[in-house]
Amino acid sequence: MYETTVKILKILYQTKTTKENLVHNLNLKENTITKSILEINDFLERLGFNKIYSQDKNLKLDLTRVQWSQVFQKLDSLTFDEKVEYLYVKLIYFKSINLEKEKYILGISRSSINRCFFSVKALLEKNESVVGYNKDKTNCLISISLYDKKLFTIKVAKLILEEDILTFSQKNY
Repeated sequence: MYETTVKILKILYQTKTTKENLVHNLNLKENTITKSILEINDFLERLGFNKIYSQDKNLKLDLTRVQWSQVFQKLDSLTFDEKVEYLYVKLIYFKSINLEKEKYILGISRSSINRCFFSVKALLEKNESVVGYNKDKTNCLISISLYDKKLFTIKVAKLILEEDILTFSQKNY
């Protein structure tokens, strides 16, 4: 499934919403949202689950907790933001990261891993942390700011709190 469909499912897991809210929150066109909802409904139908429906202009998806868990286990891709978050958390936790190995773990191309890591590096540098490059072809965290220590803690706590809506790929990392 694509990034948009995963985001829509995560929103519907938490609350009902209108198509207009999805357009605004996801910064997409209405027909993109409509196509994504059709794709989600096809996916749900193949699983034998309820589909997304509209009630008083609100989009709703009525699934049991077990069904929601099964839906998120079937999703096997990470969004760009989730890949960036993964690399950010891993770099801070391990103090170094080998992008060649990570591209295989994430199942993405060299250019994709570089784009993701560029975002991580930009965020760290903006927060006054320092990232370097070692001779062994790893990127390393030379120093970490207090702000990034706090942000790391928030990101890890978020992953723990959102355990129910993590995709299979997110749970793996």
